[in-house]
Amino acid sequence: MEVERVGEWPRSRFGPGWRILAVGAAALPIGLLAVAGTLDPSGSGLGTHQQLGLPPCSMRMLVGIRCPACGMTTSWSHFARGEWAGSLAVNPGGFLLAFYALFASGVASRVGLTGDVPSRRLAQRMTVGIVLVAAVTVAYWGWTVWPN
Repeated sequence: MEVERVGEWPRSRFGPGWRILAVGAAALPIGLLAVAGTLDPSGSGLGTHQQLGLPPCSMRMLVGIRCPACGMTTSWSHFARGEWAGSLAVNPGGFLLAFYALFASGVASRVGLTGDVPSRRLAQRMTVGIVLVAAVTVAYWGWTVWPN
């Protein structure tokens, strides 16, 4: 009888439907970065998303302060152009989210190609990673709206 190691789950594979879904999930962040790369990053760091026909930030319009996602599209636009310093300066959470999206796209691509379920350790690390991205995003937002 083989004993399962701690931190791993039994080896299993995804079926064809899940593999196709994984390929779609892998393509989504790449597509979003590609679209962001076609946009001209706003000089103010905010409002780049309006080039897509989207309205201005509702929170800025209603409350007069930035929302936690303000600057994300501008950050991704800089990131997609290879302007990483600009991406980081506009919204550090957006910069980290773009890196995370590329990594997650790679993981989803592997699932789509092989059907292998990612290890429990990888799933845990990805969960910690997205929580850290969210924490940086909220911390930066708090810093930007804190009264000087």
